Amino acid sequence: MMTTSMFYTHHEQGIRTGFWFLMSGLLVATGSFISYGVLHIEPSIMEPWQWFFVIIGIVTFLVSVALYLFFPDSPTTTWLLTPEEMIKDVSRLRVNCTGIENKKFKKYLAIEAFKDPRTWMWVTYCILATIPNISHQQALIIKAIGYDVFQTSLLNSVIGFVQSSAILLGVALLCHSKALPIFFSVQTSIW
Repeated sequence: MMTTSMFYTHHEQGIRTGFWFLMSGLLVATGSFISYGVLHIEPSIMEPWQWFFVIIGIVTFLVSVALYLFFPDSPTTTWLLTPEEMIKDVSRLRVNCTGIENKKFKKYLAIEAFKDPRTWMWVTYCILATIPNISHQQALIIKAIGYDVFQTSLLNSVIGFVQSSAILLGVALLCHSKALPIFFSVQTSIW
Protein backbone atom coordinates (compact mmCIF):
# COMPACT_ATOMS: atom_id res chain seq x y z
CA MET A 1 0.00 0.00 0.00
CA MET A 2 2.73 2.47 0.92
CA THR A 3 4.71 1.74 -2.22
CA THR A 4 1.62 2.02 -4.39
CA SER A 5 0.73 5.38 -2.84
CA MET A 6 4.28 6.68 -3.45
CA PHE A 7 4.24 5.87 -7.16
CA TYR A 8 0.60 6.27 -8.24
CA THR A 9 -2.20 8.82 -7.91
CA HIS A 10 -5.36 8.02 -5.92
CA HIS A 11 -7.23 7.16 -9.12
CA GLU A 12 -4.47 4.78 -10.26
CA GLN A 13 -4.03 3.10 -6.86
CA GLY A 14 -7.23 1.05 -7.00
CA ILE A 15 -6.35 -0.35 -10.41
CA ARG A 16 -2.75 -1.12 -9.42
CA THR A 17 -3.83 -2.77 -6.18
CA GLY A 18 -6.20 -4.94 -8.20
CA PHE A 19 -3.27 -6.05 -10.33
CA TRP A 20 -1.23 -6.87 -7.21
CA PHE A 21 -4.12 -9.06 -5.98
CA LEU A 22 -4.39 -10.59 -9.45
CA MET A 23 -0.94 -12.06 -8.95
CA SER A 24 -2.13 -13.98 -5.87
CA GLY A 25 -4.56 -15.97 -8.03
CA LEU A 26 -1.89 -16.67 -10.61
CA LEU A 27 0.46 -17.83 -7.87
CA VAL A 28 -2.20 -20.20 -6.52
CA ALA A 29 -2.35 -21.76 -10.00
CA THR A 30 1.45 -21.79 -10.32
CA GLY A 31 1.82 -23.37 -6.87
CA SER A 32 -0.69 -26.05 -7.86
CA PHE A 33 1.34 -26.91 -10.96
CA ILE A 34 4.56 -27.01 -8.92
CA SER A 35 2.79 -29.26 -6.41
CA TYR A 36 1.63 -31.55 -9.22
CA GLY A 37 5.21 -31.83 -10.52
CA VAL A 38 6.69 -32.39 -7.07
CA LEU A 39 4.18 -35.16 -6.33
CA HIS A 40 5.86 -37.18 -9.09
CA ILE A 41 9.20 -37.20 -7.22
CA GLU A 42 9.88 -40.56 -5.60
CA PRO A 43 10.59 -40.15 -1.88
CA SER A 44 14.29 -40.59 -1.19
CA ILE A 45 16.16 -37.99 0.82
CA MET A 46 13.02 -35.91 1.30
CA GLU A 47 9.29 -36.38 0.90
CA PRO A 48 7.54 -34.60 -2.00
CA TRP A 49 5.93 -32.06 0.32
CA GLN A 50 9.39 -31.16 1.65
CA TRP A 51 10.66 -30.63 -1.91
CA PHE A 52 7.71 -28.29 -2.48
CA PHE A 53 8.73 -26.12 0.46
CA VAL A 54 12.38 -26.14 -0.61
CA ILE A 55 11.45 -24.99 -4.14
CA ILE A 56 9.07 -22.30 -2.88
CA GLY A 57 11.66 -21.18 -0.31
CA ILE A 58 14.38 -20.82 -2.95
CA VAL A 59 12.08 -18.87 -5.26
CA THR A 60 10.97 -16.63 -2.38
CA PHE A 61 14.58 -15.97 -1.39
CA LEU A 62 15.62 -15.11 -4.96
CA VAL A 63 12.65 -12.78 -5.46
CA SER A 64 13.33 -11.03 -2.14
CA VAL A 65 17.00 -10.49 -3.03
CA ALA A 66 16.00 -9.11 -6.45
CA LEU A 67 13.46 -6.76 -4.84
CA TYR A 68 15.99 -5.61 -2.27
CA LEU A 69 18.59 -4.86 -4.94
CA PHE A 70 16.42 -3.42 -7.71
CA PHE A 71 13.14 -2.13 -6.26
CA PRO A 72 13.24 1.67 -5.98
CA ASP A 73 12.71 3.36 -2.60
CA SER A 74 10.74 6.26 -4.01
CA PRO A 75 10.05 8.03 -7.30
CA THR A 76 12.96 10.37 -6.62
CA THR A 77 15.53 7.56 -6.34
CA THR A 78 14.33 5.14 -8.99
CA TRP A 79 16.81 4.01 -11.62
CA LEU A 80 13.97 3.46 -14.10
CA LEU A 81 13.40 7.16 -14.76
CA THR A 82 15.55 9.95 -16.14
CA PRO A 83 15.86 13.11 -14.00
CA GLU A 84 13.29 14.86 -16.22
CA GLU A 85 10.85 11.95 -15.86
CA MET A 86 11.35 11.98 -12.07
CA ILE A 87 10.35 15.64 -11.93
CA LYS A 88 7.25 14.94 -14.05
CA ASP A 89 6.33 11.95 -11.92
CA VAL A 90 6.65 13.82 -8.63
CA SER A 91 4.63 16.76 -9.98
CA ARG A 92 1.98 14.31 -11.22
CA LEU A 93 1.69 12.89 -7.68
CA ARG A 94 0.97 16.30 -6.16
CA VAL A 95 -2.76 15.68 -6.65
CA ASN A 96 -2.56 13.14 -3.80
CA CYS A 97 -1.64 15.88 -1.30
CA THR A 98 0.32 13.28 0.71
CA GLY A 99 3.96 13.89 -0.14
CA ILE A 100 6.34 11.24 -1.38
CA GLU A 101 8.12 9.92 1.69
CA ASN A 102 8.41 11.00 5.30
CA LYS A 103 10.31 8.85 7.80
CA LYS A 104 9.71 11.09 10.81
CA PHE A 105 7.09 9.84 13.30
CA LYS A 106 4.47 12.44 14.20
CA LYS A 107 2.47 11.66 17.32
CA TYR A 108 -0.51 13.86 16.38
CA LEU A 109 -0.94 11.94 13.11
CA ALA A 110 -0.95 8.61 14.97
CA ILE A 111 -3.62 9.93 17.36
CA GLU A 112 -5.65 11.20 14.42
CA ALA A 113 -5.41 7.79 12.74
CA PHE A 114 -6.64 6.02 15.89
CA LYS A 115 -9.64 8.37 16.05
CA ASP A 116 -10.56 7.88 12.39
CA PRO A 117 -13.37 5.31 11.88
CA ARG A 118 -11.90 4.36 8.50
CA THR A 119 -8.79 3.08 10.29
CA TRP A 120 -10.91 0.76 12.40
CA MET A 121 -12.88 -0.40 9.36
CA TRP A 122 -9.56 -1.25 7.70
CA VAL A 123 -8.32 -3.09 10.81
CA THR A 124 -11.60 -5.05 10.96
CA TYR A 125 -11.30 -5.94 7.27
CA CYS A 126 -7.70 -7.15 7.73
CA ILE A 127 -8.65 -9.32 10.70
CA LEU A 128 -11.67 -10.81 8.95
CA ALA A 129 -9.75 -11.39 5.71
CA THR A 130 -7.17 -13.51 7.53
CA ILE A 131 -9.71 -15.85 9.13
CA PRO A 132 -9.36 -19.18 7.34
CA ASN A 133 -12.22 -19.94 5.02
CA ILE A 134 -13.17 -22.67 2.62
CA SER A 135 -10.28 -21.85 0.28
CA HIS A 136 -7.84 -23.11 2.91
CA GLN A 137 -9.64 -26.46 3.01
CA GLN A 138 -10.36 -26.86 -0.71
CA ALA A 139 -7.74 -29.56 -1.28
CA LEU A 140 -9.19 -31.70 1.51
CA ILE A 141 -12.71 -31.20 0.17
CA ILE A 142 -11.71 -32.13 -3.39
CA LYS A 143 -9.83 -35.20 -2.15
CA ALA A 144 -12.82 -36.25 -0.01
CA ILE A 145 -15.01 -36.23 -3.14
CA GLY A 146 -12.87 -39.04 -4.51
CA TYR A 147 -10.05 -37.51 -6.52
CA ASP A 148 -6.46 -38.62 -6.01
CA VAL A 149 -3.71 -36.21 -4.92
CA PHE A 150 -2.60 -35.55 -8.51
CA GLN A 151 -6.07 -34.59 -9.67
CA THR A 152 -6.64 -32.55 -6.51
CA SER A 153 -3.46 -30.60 -7.18
CA LEU A 154 -4.50 -29.83 -10.76
CA LEU A 155 -8.05 -28.88 -9.75
CA ASN A 156 -6.63 -26.37 -7.25
CA SER A 157 -5.03 -24.53 -10.17
CA VAL A 158 -8.50 -23.87 -11.59
CA ILE A 159 -9.44 -22.06 -8.39
CA GLY A 160 -6.44 -19.76 -8.86
CA PHE A 161 -7.47 -18.99 -12.44
CA VAL A 162 -11.06 -18.29 -11.36
CA GLN A 163 -9.78 -15.97 -8.63
CA SER A 164 -7.58 -14.11 -11.11
CA SER A 165 -10.41 -13.87 -13.63
CA ALA A 166 -12.77 -12.41 -11.02
CA ILE A 167 -10.18 -9.86 -9.94
CA LEU A 168 -9.39 -8.97 -13.54
CA LEU A 169 -13.10 -8.46 -14.21
CA GLY A 170 -13.34 -6.23 -11.13
CA VAL A 171 -10.33 -4.17 -12.22
CA ALA A 172 -11.70 -3.84 -15.77
CA LEU A 173 -15.06 -2.65 -14.45
CA LEU A 174 -13.31 -0.27 -12.04
CA CYS A 175 -11.45 1.27 -14.98
CA HIS A 176 -14.76 2.06 -16.66
CA SER A 177 -16.87 3.01 -13.63
CA LYS A 178 -16.17 5.57 -10.94
CA ALA A 179 -19.48 4.92 -9.17
CA LEU A 180 -18.83 1.46 -7.75
CA PRO A 181 -15.27 1.23 -6.32
CA ILE A 182 -16.48 -0.11 -2.96
CA PHE A 183 -18.41 -2.90 -4.69
CA PHE A 184 -15.35 -3.95 -6.67
CA SER A 185 -13.15 -3.84 -3.57
CA VAL A 186 -15.52 -6.18 -1.78
CA GLN A 187 -15.83 -8.40 -4.87
CA THR A 188 -12.08 -8.92 -5.06
CA SER A 189 -11.93 -9.62 -1.32
CA ILE A 190 -14.45 -12.45 -1.58
CA TRP A 191 -11.99 -14.58 -3.53
